Amino acid sequence: MSDNDTSSEAAYVLFPDDAPKGEGAPEWFDARIDAATQRLSGQQGASPKADEATGDDSSEAAEQLFKNEQQYNDQPVRDFVSGFAHSAAADGDAERAQELLAAGDALSDDFKAAGTDPGALDQAFQIVKDRQADTVAGPISEEAVQAEYMESMELLQAEGVTEADISAARQFIDDLEVVAPGTKATLQATGSGNDPKLVRLVIQESRRRGYGS
Repeated sequence: MSDNDTSSEAAYVLFPDDAPKGEGAPEWFDARIDAATQRLSGQQGASPKADEATGDDSSEAAEQLFKNEQQYNDQPVRDFVSGFAHSAAADGDAERAQELLAAGDALSDDFKAAGTDPGALDQAFQIVKDRQADTVAGPISEEAVQAEYMESMELLQAEGVTEADISAARQFIDDLEVVAPGTKATLQATGSGNDPKLVRLVIQESRRRGYGS
C-alpha cells in the first residue's frame, strides 16, 4: 500500500489533512451535493440521463438496495451530535454548535435512507466519543496524529485491507462531508479519523453502498 508516506497530507487514514475552512459555497455546490447524495444512496456512476432513458426511479432503486429504513431510530445520531453541539456552545462557539446540529440532521437523513446497520452506527459513535474523551487535556499533537496514522496503516495492511478499500472509505467520507459539513472536522479533532476500528466500519459501510465497485 503506497499510503505509508509521512507527509502531513496523509495524516489521517480516512481523509487527507484538508478539512474545509468554512468558506461560502460556490455556485456549483448544489450540483456537488446532488452527486454526493446519489453516490451515498448506492447509485455509483449513475446519471440523470441514464435514469430517464431506462425509466428507472432513483427512489425505488434506493429502496430496493437498502431495506432497513423502517427499523431506523435517529435518536442515537441526535444524542451523539447534540453532545458535541453542547460542548461547542459551552465554549462560546454558537455558530459551530448550530453547524453541528444541522450536520446531525443531514447524517440522520442519510443513514435512514441508506439503511445503515444501527449496531455498526452505535459502534462508530462510541469510538468517536471515546476518542473525544482522550482530548480533554488538550488537542492532539501533529506528531501523535502522524504516529497513529503510521501504526494504523501498518495494522490495516497486515489485516489485508487494500488501497482500494481505503480509497472507497475516503470517497464515502468525502461525500458525507458534502451533505453534512463538519464530519471531517469531528474526525480530525477527536483523532478518530485514524482509529483502525472506525476505519474498518467505514470500509464496511462504503463497500455496502457500492463505493469502489
